[in-house]
Amino acid sequence: MTDSTPVPASPTFPPEQLFSETGPVPPDETRFAHLPSVYHITTWKAGSTWVQGVLTEIAPDRVLVPEPAVADGIEFSDVVPGRIYTPLYINRPRFDASPFAAVPHRKFVVLRDLRDTLVSWYFSLAKTHGENPEVLMHRHELRKMSKEDGLLYLLNHPHFYGLSMIGSTWLRSTDAIVIRFESLIENPHRWFRLILDECGIEAAEDQFADALNRQSFEALAKRPRGTEGVSHYRRGVAGDWKGHFSDRIAREFARRYDDLVVKSGYEPTLGRHGVFHST
Repeated sequence: MTDSTPVPASPTFPPEQLFSETGPVPPDETRFAHLPSVYHITTWKAGSTWVQGVLTEIAPDRVLVPEPAVADGIEFSDVVPGRIYTPLYINRPRFDASPFAAVPHRKFVVLRDLRDTLVSWYFSLAKTHGENPEVLMHRHELRKMSKEDGLLYLLNHPHFYGLSMIGSTWLRSTDAIVIRFESLIENPHRWFRLILDECGIEAAEDQFADALNRQSFEALAKRPRGTEGVSHYRRGVAGDWKGHFSDRIAREFARRYDDLVVKSGYEPTLGRHGVFHST
């Protein structure tokens, strides 16, 4: 599902010609104008903090973390030329209508198995995510439910449908690198190097290796990948959902989302003869 076709070089223009909807761009925001803007597009629970951390290690002066409403595509803002926007939780139609699409840019998309996303989102909302009105609303509901009912509640929630729309609208894009989160954690050197090269982000090999080491799963989660925990990083392995789905959840998920899951390159939720096999 990855597209490694080289992206054409982006045009550049001198700082004195840079304008936003509100007037000239301040001089201190034009120092990277000779470079394309870079957009890290993703979904919740797909390693956005990790990817952001690697990019910040490599190009700290270029990284710009958008305000939540901008990152979610709810509001638009002027684009600072040449900066690396990480993360953006935005579907393709909304992106195309935004100022992000109107400037020279490169973009990459990180997508995760929706079933692992659902499980990780459940634990985040139920236990670990910092409090805000939306989290508190979900947490209040989840505390009244069993894990099975809680997962079904989130599975059928409009917020999860909106999350799925991010992946479904970017999946077949030919003007962006589309990478599975599972591939990224399995071989970060390969895929991060592809991201850097295709997006025009320079990094010497020793700087690149140091960034990956400091931002490794083990360093961030404080435990080996594959062991249990309740942090945002949880187990960090593909297929973790099988240990949390019940037959009831599996059937409902398959009914609603298996077409997208299979198109994304993942195995069906139900095995042969429509039977769910848990781990």
